[in-house]
Amino acid sequence: MDDKINKLLIVVGVLIVIGICLIFFLPNDSKSNNDQKYVIVEQTAFSLGVGEEEYIRVNANTDYYFKSSDSSIVSVDKSGRIKALSSGTATIEVASSDGRKKTLVNVSVTEKTSLKVTGIQVDSSNESKKYVKSDDDLVITINFNDYLNEKPKVLINNEEMDYTYSKNQKKIVILKNIGDEKEIVLKVYNDTLIYEKLLVKVDNQEPKCSLKEENGYIVISGTDNYDVVAYAISKNSNYTYGKEQKVKTDGYGTWYGYVKDDAGNVGKCSITLKKPEVKIDPSSITLVGDSRFDMLCGYSWYKSDGGTCIAESGMGYNWLISTAIPKVNRLNISKKKYIATNLGVNGLSENSVEKYITKYKELADGDWKDSMIFLVSVNPTTGSYDYMNSNIDSFNKRLKEAFSGYKNVTYCDTNSYLKKVGFGSNDGLHYTQDSSKVIYEQIKKCIYDYYN
Repeated sequence: MDDKINKLLIVVGVLIVIGICLIFFLPNDSKSNNDQKYVIVEQTAFSLGVGEEEYIRVNANTDYYFKSSDSSIVSVDKSGRIKALSSGTATIEVASSDGRKKTLVNVSVTEKTSLKVTGIQVDSSNESKKYVKSDDDLVITINFNDYLNEKPKVLINNEEMDYTYSKNQKKIVILKNIGDEKEIVLKVYNDTLIYEKLLVKVDNQEPKCSLKEENGYIVISGTDNYDVVAYAISKNSNYTYGKEQKVKTDGYGTWYGYVKDDAGNVGKCSITLKKPEVKIDPSSITLVGDSRFDMLCGYSWYKSDGGTCIAESGMGYNWLISTAIPKVNRLNISKKKYIATNLGVNGLSENSVEKYITKYKELADGDWKDSMIFLVSVNPTTGSYDYMNSNIDSFNKRLKEAFSGYKNVTYCDTNSYLKKVGFGSNDGLHYTQDSSKVIYEQIKKCIYDYYN
């Protein structure tokens, strides 16, 4: 008997637990059903012209209806199509069939404007283009003042044209080959003629273009049977047309000009500005160096130039300070307009080149500031002196680096030229007369090239 009672109590307890779970965890039917219903409107505002139509797009999982607050302004059918009937504002109620879910869509209606052509484009030019070239394949874009709910009729030379049309854009695009037609008459109808334009055909002759330099400016001019409407001046392929007919020069080189006429024809021209040649007077060159220059200065072809030579055998940095600089400083400015130094072979250490660099910079900013200083490279050796070339190269490299871009000091690389063309030497250290003359001519070339 007790076992039956215990079993009964267990069954009753289980039923009570299940009942509690149902109360707390099972959804309330009326509440659940209401929460699961939805009516979502994608767009809640429209601006329409009288006669235009649109659709209210709805995402819903229940039945719904549409209702206009003023059907004299906006009507709506059961599919959500709204039609603008007269100017004003109205709301469209979108609601679930039980009325629990509602959304208001605002509609503003304005009077429909008269369709007008606001402009055309021909071959990507604006409406100011008056002419069309012979045998052009034209792309004609016609722009309107309003959206095209109805397709206007377009005629070219009384032939009705097909065109690309989009209701959501305020334009149409026509493709037309004009062939041998003498003129192009464009007409646009919207019940009545609303636009007419004549495009006159011309030949493809390029307008004349010319450039000249005038008081620091590059000036462009152009002439043609038709008006020149745009100009461009550039030193490269990047240019933009405009009205400016001159630009300030920024140095020497080739300038390019472009002119465009009303017909779209383009004329091109160019001008090359060359730096005026500066002649070098060799009597204004002062050579400062060791035995290599000392030998060079003894030849008759050097003496005939009338230059100044300050050079002694076996000399280096200390001699430059004690003897060479004072001698140069005593010269008339016309004799030391160009100073060419060639020292270092008698002292190629790293410390030595740094001392030379420091002194040359001091001279460039001080005693020799009114002269142009040409640092002639230490030239190569051969034979028993060949071992010196690696140190010579290091010396020259440092000397060149130190004066890169310096205002009145420049490096003159005769070393590389001698290695390229070859040189003669009787002892491996000094040069034959022919090679000495090559060195001297290269120094004069360095001076000439610097100014020209």
